[in-house]
Amino acid sequence: MLAEVSWENEMIIFTFTPNEEDAKRPKAFNEVKKVFFKQIETNEFPSVHPDRLALVAILLTLPFIENELIINWKISSKFEDACAVISRIKILPLEGHSQPCPELNEGLPSLSFSGGADSTAALAVMPKQTIPCFMLRTKASSRSLYRSESAEKSCSMLNNIGYNVQIIESNLEYIRDPVGFPTDLSVASPIILLSEHLNIRSIAFGTILESAYGTGGKMFRDYTSTAHFGLWNTLFDGAGIKYSLPVAGVSEVGTELILQKTGFNNFSQSCIRGEWKTPCDNCWKCFRKNLLIQSLNGDTSDKKLLNMLNHSKEVRLKLLSDIPIKHECILTYSLSIIQINSIEINALSALVRVGEFDISWMEKWYGESISLIDSEYQSYSKSKLCEILGIMGETEKATLHDWQNNPNQKREANLTKLRNLIS
Repeated sequence: MLAEVSWENEMIIFTFTPNEEDAKRPKAFNEVKKVFFKQIETNEFPSVHPDRLALVAILLTLPFIENELIINWKISSKFEDACAVISRIKILPLEGHSQPCPELNEGLPSLSFSGGADSTAALAVMPKQTIPCFMLRTKASSRSLYRSESAEKSCSMLNNIGYNVQIIESNLEYIRDPVGFPTDLSVASPIILLSEHLNIRSIAFGTILESAYGTGGKMFRDYTSTAHFGLWNTLFDGAGIKYSLPVAGVSEVGTELILQKTGFNNFSQSCIRGEWKTPCDNCWKCFRKNLLIQSLNGDTSDKKLLNMLNHSKEVRLKLLSDIPIKHECILTYSLSIIQINSIEINALSALVRVGEFDISWMEKWYGESISLIDSEYQSYSKSKLCEILGIMGETEKATLHDWQNNPNQKREANLTKLRNLIS
């Protein structure tokens, strides 16, 4: 793979040319791809340090490279050394080295902002000078279900209360087929490209406990020991940027509590298909979030939930395909609290093990995750998280550490029962 970069007024453009070997990769592309990043409110894209250009190139292409990424510009020896963490491929820049991008001791925190609940909760526990950056996804097809209006409304409202929100348009999703982000952190490419211009010290993400520590899947893991953390923390650090996860120790239950207790729920909407404050009520995210919000608000009505169970293909696919269900613990929490009494909901409750384990840990902050927060504002975020949620005690931590969610004969029988009711 060859990576090249150019500027065109308000845009920066990456050009990626695959080679014959790259065709072996899953979801490979066999033609030249151009990915642009466009400033919305200015006429000129600022200059970007070579190391950060290279970091973005890696974020955009890593899954599609078979042997090597040829970077058509010089990078620093520091970033080149950091690239050694990618053992599967070689990173080959132009000969010679640029100066490394210096780390900032007193730079600003930033957030790769989506407008969703978890991302907005992260902002709520970060310092007020945090710069949120939203990537406006180019809509190339009228058939796309994605709508950006809600996130753009969130950005506008945050601007109105003093946040320096940045919006950058990009078509990076279209580098792959089917359309989607090439890597999970590629959505941060816009703020990486603006980081030197805006004096950014660290980039935060709205990654939550279920994703970081594995409780959205089969078992607990120490995120700092994972290959994902080792890879991206090393590469971000090599480019002079701190990688920060302020809500990595907070479950999806906790992020909703943060929003409600701080009033930041006025600035967020997780559904990316509906209009502002009018979610589609037909997608998996709506089902999970609606159920959680109902439980926290004490709403025991089942009409909307049953409608989604019986009529949403996406919801049925998520619930009936396999064990564990993605982020199943959130369903368990919600159904443990709300206690809706209907045949279908009772079957779902049995499937997700309502009553079989303690759920209180999902309301608290996992204190060991503090190491994942930029040291510059660790104390601030810790104070906010302890004030809003409280910290997990030893019993709650033990429940979290012992988390396992595997199929067994009883669960398979419960899955079959639910399938018979709603398929």
